[in-house]
Amino acid sequence: MSSASNSAWASPRLSDHNNEEFVPVSNISNNGILQPKPSSKIKRIRHPTDSFFLLRLCQLIVSFVLNATLFVLCLCLCLTVLPLVLFIRRIMETCCVKTNTRHGKLDTVNSLDAIWLSPTINNNSISSLFFLLEGHINVEELKELINDKWLHYCSAKKKYRFAKLRMCAVEVCSGFAWRKLGDLQTENFVCVSDQSGTEISAVEFLGVNSYIDEVNSNDPKRLWQVTVFPKFLDSEDSGILFQMHHSVCDIFPFARFVFESLEYKNVYLKDRCFPMHRLCLYFCTAFAGPLIVTRRLFHSKAKTILDQNNDCQYNKVLWSEAIDMKSVKKVKDISRTKVNVILMSCLAGALRSYFYMCGIDHPDDLRACIKIDTRPQHTKLRLDNHLSYVFVDLPSATEGAVPRLWDMRRRMEDFNSMIEGFAFFAFLRFCLILFPLSLARRVVDFLLGKASCTVTFLSGPNTPVYFNGKMAKYMTFWEPKPNSSGLSLSIATYGNHVRLGAVFHQEQPCDPQLLLTEFQKEVENLSKHLSQRTLPSHLRWRARQQILMQQDEKEGSCSDEPAV
Repeated sequence: MSSASNSAWASPRLSDHNNEEFVPVSNISNNGILQPKPSSKIKRIRHPTDSFFLLRLCQLIVSFVLNATLFVLCLCLCLTVLPLVLFIRRIMETCCVKTNTRHGKLDTVNSLDAIWLSPTINNNSISSLFFLLEGHINVEELKELINDKWLHYCSAKKKYRFAKLRMCAVEVCSGFAWRKLGDLQTENFVCVSDQSGTEISAVEFLGVNSYIDEVNSNDPKRLWQVTVFPKFLDSEDSGILFQMHHSVCDIFPFARFVFESLEYKNVYLKDRCFPMHRLCLYFCTAFAGPLIVTRRLFHSKAKTILDQNNDCQYNKVLWSEAIDMKSVKKVKDISRTKVNVILMSCLAGALRSYFYMCGIDHPDDLRACIKIDTRPQHTKLRLDNHLSYVFVDLPSATEGAVPRLWDMRRRMEDFNSMIEGFAFFAFLRFCLILFPLSLARRVVDFLLGKASCTVTFLSGPNTPVYFNGKMAKYMTFWEPKPNSSGLSLSIATYGNHVRLGAVFHQEQPCDPQLLLTEFQKEVENLSKHLSQRTLPSHLRWRARQQILMQQDEKEGSCSDEPAV
């Protein structure tokens, strides 16, 4: 075989060594006698994918063994301990509620609701949803909305549809209980803000008081409130702020509740294979959930400039300008990624720029926990808590907008967010059953304290909503972080626009407004880098049709103008 053909191989073939034309010099003696060739064979170089395949196979086997072991242990624990604990807890709750009935009829509080009433470092568990409406808002019209949509009596079922709104939380020996408000006045829950100027105090948005009443108290504390801001920020428009405590419901049913009150309703069709999908999801969560929770428990605690000070009394509420959703959707079509992944990569770039302004030249990746809703979309509206958290590392250490997008997409594809979210929710239910309420709240604070920020996504209406014929110009919301460290970020979409809201619980070395400004720049920068690329073939026809529709609208508007 020629030398040219030999060079095409990664290593010489064994047949070449057996060929008489190729005789090594070391095998010929001084007398010219050919010595016998050694019996050792030359090993052929393997392709790197062979070793990676074996490594992946070993990792898969080890992961399967760990998942199976933890699944068996959790199953044995549930079958032996949980029935006894449930029986004892049920007896204690019934006895505690009955002993306090002399102060009025009490109802037991669900453990998922009561955990947010438990006193901790940060008691500001308030969801805030804000609308800016054009013109002046009459307080009487808002009271009529509350009476008709929130506090109405269902004559067909002979009960109030949202009974929680007529309750207040009281503390009993076993935890907490609901007590019905005797004389409920709507004017006590609808108020007018007297603040004016270019800044609004954070206390108007986030309460700092306790929301727990004494059993014999005659002045119940409110778990929800609606505030009107006339001439908001020295403008002719009015703002409406809806607030609700987490013990009533979390942000997702609360936002849906407000949207339906403003005559906007999304209709979701139930999937035919939904029961089978749900069953598979429950089985995967039961099998892989214990290992996921164990890894989260052994994660190191976040140590960034966002977690330096522990002054929970400091609250600063901010929101960004509107960002056009068309640029985000165009990046989505070109990169074939989800909108949430694009916004998370832009958020990582904004945090990287913010850290650089604070004096950190080489920031590390930032761990964030994302709030997700575990309810199916087609379910009936109920005011309850089914909130879970997913932990992900934002690529704030990666330089460049496009590399951050690919890195963020890879990290989101490495794990199943639904399985991890259900695993955390099941672990929370398990802790609430097995441990006292205060200890379960400490476990939740311990887990959420491993993340430096909390991110919440809320998809609002694609079309503007109206209140008595007055259009809402924009919408934003705020979700305070459950523990006292870090910051809480909220991303809301409304009317083909995106807004970023932020709640800071500590004083920062830089102006927090810079973070919101950098987020807008990151979206523009990513759109500028990827807008020159060609769309996929199946999306080009849709883009042409959109351009033609925009041209027709411009021609129609020009033809409607009167001639001068």
